[in-house]
Parts: sequence; C-alpha cells; structure tokens
Amino acid sequence: MNQMKSIKGVRQVLEKLAEDNNFTKVPYDLSEIVDILKISWVDEIEISPKVISTDENVVFGRYKRYQLPEVYSSKDCVKIDYASSLNICERRFVIAKELCHIFLHKTNNVSSEQNGLTITEDDLEFLISALSSRGEILSVNKSPAYLCEIVAKHLACELLFPYEFRELYKNKYENNEVPDYELALLFRIPEAVVVQIMSPEYFDFSEGVMKTFNISPIEIT
Repeated sequence: MNQMKSIKGVRQVLEKLAEDNNFTKVPYDLSEIVDILKISWVDEIEISPKVISTDENVVFGRYKRYQLPEVYSSKDCVKIDYASSLNICERRFVIAKELCHIFLHKTNNVSSEQNGLTITEDDLEFLISALSSRGEILSVNKSPAYLCEIVAKHLACELLFPYEFRELYKNKYENNEVPDYELALLFRIPEAVVVQIMSPEYFDFSEGVMKTFNISPIEIT
C-alpha cells in the first residue's frame, strides 16, 4: 500500500520532541510543536482566535500560507485562525490539523499535484473507512480540498496521540479498562477523535504507514 509521505514530517516533529526528552510529556504543548516547525519548515506562524460562523459550512479553522517580502528575501509565513467558541480539546485538535497543512502545502493552493500531496484513491478510501468506523460518517467526496482535510486530520491524530501511545493503551482499551473520555482528557483531544483512532481499522492503517516507510516506534521511557 502506497501511503502518504507527509507522515514523515509529523514523525520528524515527534522525534525532535523525543530528542529534547519531551516525547512522554503528554499532552504536548502546541507552542513546542510550533517552535519545532519554525526550525525546519516555515519562518513565522501566527495563531489567532476568531469569531467563525460554523452553522453553514462547519468551518472551525482556517489556514493560509504566504510569502512576506523583505529587503533581500522573503519570509515563509503561516496564519491560522480558529473558532473562539471551541473548548480546549477541540481547539488543540483544530490548531494541530491546520498546522499539519504545513506538511501538505507549499502555497495556499490545494492542488495535490502542485503541493506534493502523495496519497492514492485507495489510500483515501481506506482512511475514510478507518475514520468512519466508529465515529462520524465521512463523505466520499474526493475533491483536492477535501482530500487535504482528511489527510491533515490523520496527521493531527498522529501528532497529538502518536501511534506509540495508542499501542500502549490498546489492550486496556479493547478490554474496556480505559474509557474514551479518560484518553481524551490525558491527550487533550476530542473524545470523538479517540473513538475513531482507537478502532481496529485505524490501527491497521497506522501500522501500514509505519511499515511502508520503515518507521521505528519511539521508545516510551
């Protein structure tokens, strides 16, 4: 299965957290993730709460990437707006999802071909199936913009609740020894996200990604 190469960007962030002895300090402080992204990926990141209407389009966050001209060069900048009405867990996940667009886009154009987004239709259908297995039913719309949102959501899951920790809690979760809300509180993510990514289908997908890219799990100490 040809999986998405953008997962490597997320793994680099997690490896940097491990290098700084912060991998096990969950939930991750988003400011630490932003600092890491500013080392290797972009020059500036601005994150702001906004009054965003969610009634019609269900938009909780917005991402914009642009070049800021300077005297001898230009800065690669990212601006993220999130709905001010979100609770802490929702806000963290929405911001993380928007940050993950950094791994997908060189510009604000959502064309998968122009921005190096590498995911096949089979991968997309498998991911939609995994994300829908125990939670919301996702649309089968395959427009580039929608595809990018699905991939960004997957990357945010891996960033805030990494594979290593899901594997750590897998047996207890399957035996109903740890409830969804407990994991949601521990990792500060929405409970609905926990339901989705702790499903067997999502584990199969994540393990396929790890195997395809020869990604070794980070040791939890």
